[in-house]
Amino acid sequence: MGRPAKKSTRAERRAEVLARHPMPARPENIPEDIYDRCLVVTSPRVRLVLAHILEHGSIATPEIEEKYGHGPRAICDTRDLGIPLTTKWIRWPDGKRYASYSLATAEDKDQYGRIGGRRSIPKGVKEALIKRHGSRDFASGKEADPSSLSVDHRVPFLVGGDPDDMHAVDAFMLLDRSSQRSKSFECEACPNSQDAAQRSVATCQTCFWAHPEDYSHRAMAPGRTVSVLLDQDSAERLAELQRQHGAATAEAMIVALIRGLV
Repeated sequence: MGRPAKKSTRAERRAEVLARHPMPARPENIPEDIYDRCLVVTSPRVRLVLAHILEHGSIATPEIEEKYGHGPRAICDTRDLGIPLTTKWIRWPDGKRYASYSLATAEDKDQYGRIGGRRSIPKGVKEALIKRHGSRDFASGKEADPSSLSVDHRVPFLVGGDPDDMHAVDAFMLLDRSSQRSKSFECEACPNSQDAAQRSVATCQTCFWAHPEDYSHRAMAPGRTVSVLLDQDSAERLAELQRQHGAATAEAMIVALIRGLV
């Protein structure tokens, strides 16, 4: 019998990632300290995003989703590693508006936001959250298997950074994958996230995505969130309504119906 294959070390895996996803040369307008951070990133997804930006100057949400999957998650991962990105909204060929991301340059240091990656959340935080609130998604209130839930900052890291005490359970929440995607998308587009100099933790603290149990707005849009669980028949009827009238019209019809009930 042959010898079992030798497992690669962490250093070897790191070297493999760096070699497989090389970075383009530094553009003149990108500060050296930011470029140096890009060079040492070992996450394949983040390296691919950064390589695209360095080569083309920017990357838009459709480009991220076409190549790497969930756009907001990829951008969030990049920022979590301390890579400062600026955001602007562009009109895509399909007529829709999408976010476009670029590395912060020497000319827009006020857009750097937080430079430096987030700290790891202690494993005990998830256990403490489940013990205190149950194994459920905070946004929808639905019970879920613990393995499907992730610990998330109540106030997005981009705005508030890490809490001083990483064991402070009240600074975190549990979200399933669907809620994480929704939170990433809405917080990314929220006016409170756009200008690094004007970001307000207090504004986030009164948002649905920080405290769904007590809030005054959702990504700075006033109103209340209602979660509705549809049975199979109702779900099929909703899908048919969307096919006949379009998603926006179907949504408006449902809102009008709810208003009539209350």
